[in-house]
Amino acid sequence: MVEMIENEFGIEVLDQVIEEAELESKGAYTAVGNYPDSELHSILNVLGKIKGLSAQEILMGFSNCFFHMLTRQYLVFFDAHKTSFEFLSTLDDYIHPEALKLYPDAITPGFRPNRIDENTLELVYTSKRKLPVLARGLINQTARYYNEDLDVQEELVEEDGSIVKFTLTRK
Repeated sequence: MVEMIENEFGIEVLDQVIEEAELESKGAYTAVGNYPDSELHSILNVLGKIKGLSAQEILMGFSNCFFHMLTRQYLVFFDAHKTSFEFLSTLDDYIHPEALKLYPDAITPGFRPNRIDENTLELVYTSKRKLPVLARGLINQTARYYNEDLDVQEELVEEDGSIVKFTLTRK
């Protein structure tokens, strides 16, 4: 998130966000660290106030940046599949376990796939972090990566966003 803020809005905005958010970590993050979710929410709130954006808009922008980082660093995961359905169906069985080998303390969301038919996939997202908009953004980016046009419907299973069913349909 910090890298995205610097790249998208500049170092001055990043410094302002870190100062105003009063982060316990002081904004010093590493790729292998775990940080309280409260810090993410503080960053989202402060950046939102500064730039006039909602947390949803910021997270959608972050999903784009995060996805591009993933494709640069872990292209082998993407190249192993021919479609977004194939890739998304492997998140819990292959992708997230591989990520945990690299970052053992990472907190990954769950994605339970259910293939309805050739053109329909249900993905049930579960996460203590309650960031379904980030999941939605990554689903959208995955569809773009595989050059597919998907209709994505969301159904809140839990009102707090900790469980969301995404229904993806190829157009």
